Amino acid sequence: MKHLKFFLLLTLLLGAFRVHAELVLPDEFYVRQRWLSWTLTMDIESKDMKFGTVHRKFWSLRREYEFYDTDEVIQAVAKMRWFSFGAVFDVADSEGIPLGKIDEYLLTFFPKFDIVSPDDEVLSIAKLNFWGTKYTLRDPVTKEEMAILSRRFIRIVDNWTVRITDPELFASKNIDPRLFITVMALQTDRDEWSGEAAVIVLDCEKTQPEFLASSLQPTEEDFETIVGLVETEVGECEDATKYLEKLSSLEEDDALTLGQRKALYYLRHDHVSREKEELCEKRNDMK
Repeated sequence: MKHLKFFLLLTLLLGAFRVHAELVLPDEFYVRQRWLSWTLTMDIESKDMKFGTVHRKFWSLRREYEFYDTDEVIQAVAKMRWFSFGAVFDVADSEGIPLGKIDEYLLTFFPKFDIVSPDDEVLSIAKLNFWGTKYTLRDPVTKEEMAILSRRFIRIVDNWTVRITDPELFASKNIDPRLFITVMALQTDRDEWSGEAAVIVLDCEKTQPEFLASSLQPTEEDFETIVGLVETEVGECEDATKYLEKLSSLEEDDALTLGQRKALYYLRHDHVSREKEELCEKRNDMK
């Protein structure tokens, strides 16, 4: 009888510690990059509360992100697998208990990740939009939206906003938030490594549209307007050629102001340059 009581007590204690290791977050929170840090560090917080930080390990042979609570005690680690096609991160708590993994699709037009449970069940698919400003998490079967991870296009540091758009569906999946926070941290790192963050890159073409000759430069509002317009008018398309053709046709829309037309041109060419960088990186990982 004493042994049974001891076993039950031990089970309850272990269960309590396991719950303590879980990261419970509200339906809207932020993952904000710190200005000054030797390596990527992002604070996980709401408007009035801090929940912890995610930090890329400085000395590591492979990419590794560590999650700390507000007392700077490590709670979980996301480690990239060796010799994987695309980025595959295994996420485990501080005791080594698996929380799940993120598995990147290889050579897709839009960066996309499977968010996978410890039992290898695909819980959600996270897909980045054309501009690199928003990941949408959807049910892998019904395609219903459950969460949005977004950031501004024009930025000096990366400040992500996470909105759980369908709390009931999200709760049913039992997704540990550190899985998709790893996706955001990796995306921020990739943008900085390629030198693309908040920088517009133009291809050196022999012929360019006449409207580029104007000295008028697009405003931040012009960029935001175009991002919203493209998501509404063009939507998602896995065929890269067709997608770019639709964007080109929008440049001829007379309803656009000169600033908006320039913004669309710059955004389109920036995305093509960024795609080339990411495809080269993925191919190098395969060698």
